[in-house]
Amino acid sequence: MLVLGGIALSFNRGTNAEVRALQALDLTVEDGEFIVLLGQNGSGKSTLLNAIAGRFAPDAGRIVLNGTEITDWSEHRRASLIGRVFQDPFTGTVASMTIAENFALASKRGLSRGLSPAVTEPLREEITRRIRLLGLGLEGRIDSPIGLLSGGQRQALTLLMATWRKPDLLLLDEHTSALDPKSAELVLRLSRELIATDRITTLMVTHSLPEATNLGDRLIMMHRGRIVNDIRGGEKSRLRPRELAGWFEELRQIEQLDESAAALLERTYV
Repeated sequence: MLVLGGIALSFNRGTNAEVRALQALDLTVEDGEFIVLLGQNGSGKSTLLNAIAGRFAPDAGRIVLNGTEITDWSEHRRASLIGRVFQDPFTGTVASMTIAENFALASKRGLSRGLSPAVTEPLREEITRRIRLLGLGLEGRIDSPIGLLSGGQRQALTLLMATWRKPDLLLLDEHTSALDPKSAELVLRLSRELIATDRITTLMVTHSLPEATNLGDRLIMMHRGRIVNDIRGGEKSRLRPRELAGWFEELRQIEQLDESAAALLERTYV
């Protein structure tokens, strides 16, 4: 279970350019939940994932994962509990290392490392077996540099590595947005299968309305660093992209009204 309590985070604090990216945000994620985070640019989706992963330290609030408070843990230390796949398919792997060597690193996540050989024969067999299940024809290329693969192939392998040792939490940050449609479909299918098979607690950021309605069992809409909608159960299963688009249009109109009111007050009292 992931519990966020009163998470606040601002950039450029104390300046005219201050941005309140997260505003006293509370969120509880149950074990095995697959949550999709949706919002416009600047809504705080990726900032929230970065705060959970330890890349950004919150100004206030607590982060508790499976009963352990990790608010003050470093990003490196949290990586022992959290798997993550980034938007850029070339992030998260070492291009000059072979596929097998990259998987060997992933297999040691959260474990102590000695001076024994990293790529053992049993590990090679397990890597080959798991990669064969992807159906990409890469099982015979595990000794090739991973940097020679396409973006879609690397992202599929990165996802497999992020879940190699079932993480307490999986973070997917728009992990298909940089891929061509065919590769994106493959990676989404793989995501759904891995998450369902191992019941991995997951937070996935997306801009795609179809993805938001078709994936996950809970949808959270964010706006200006706050949660403005939390949809689950039957309501989530009945949700359609057109309805989501209507909600975003309502938020846009509210923003326009707020800006008009602020401008009127400025003209009146200045």
